Amino acid sequence: MIEEHICCSQVQSEARVTKRYPIAAQASFQWRGFDRIWYQGTGVTQDISAYGALILAPELPPLGVEIEVRVVFPAVRQGATAKGRLIGKGAVVRVTDAAGFAASVTFHIVKAGQLGNPRQF
Repeated sequence: MIEEHICCSQVQSEARVTKRYPIAAQASFQWRGFDRIWYQGTGVTQDISAYGALILAPELPPLGVEIEVRVVFPAVRQGATAKGRLIGKGAVVRVTDAAGFAASVTFHIVKAGQLGNPRQF
């Protein structure tokens, strides 16, 4: 069962409270660098909220770039083969010291068998 907890994040004068779900799921992401070249990375979500995700990864995108994120969840029922998928676009809003980054992303649920953009990972 997924536990819900409240996480407070304060950035100088801004104080916001969002519901974050501590979900560790495989994430892949891509962004176009300031040099206009596409870069890709993989990692694991630390938590996901209605407004984005915190992703731990060895290679981090720069702050402020637009990013495309795909999160894949394992099958939730025993014996099921379909995996849950979220896909979304947004921007990197924070890079953490713990080899992670926060992206403000609008996620969409991807139906089984539905393909995304061919350029996507």
